[in-house]
Amino acid sequence: MSKVNSTDLLTRFQAASRKHSDASAFIHAVITKKAGLSEAGRIYLGLILHKSITVGEISKLSGLGIGAVTGLIDRLEK
Repeated sequence: MSKVNSTDLLTRFQAASRKHSDASAFIHAVITKKAGLSEAGRIYLGLILHKSITVGEISKLSGLGIGAVTGLIDRLEK
């Protein structure tokens, strides 16, 4: 059995990781556009859908005020 070249393995891993990242970014951009969301809206929607999170927590994470977060959620509900 041949010895695995760690440099070659790392290079292949980096290339595969980059392809995955690019594909993920592309699909997120398409979904965001099709849904009529902003990038920030998509991110916050993901937080809301996948985690029980309060308006206050979103405010702290995003740096947005409570009113801005409430407005964002109102727009997402439409």
